[in-house]
Amino acid sequence: MQRWADDELRSLNGQIEFALRRALKEVGRLKDKGSPPGRPKK
Repeated sequence: MQRWADDELRSLNGQIEFALRRALKEVGRLKDKGSPPGRPKK
């Protein structure tokens, strides 16, 4: 994962977040950008 992050000029944490968001989007579980994950939109 660190090598992948280095290749894409991201931090390791940023790369993990990127991979998680992409996986969530693929399965249709990603909410809109306005609300943090796990919190309902007001």
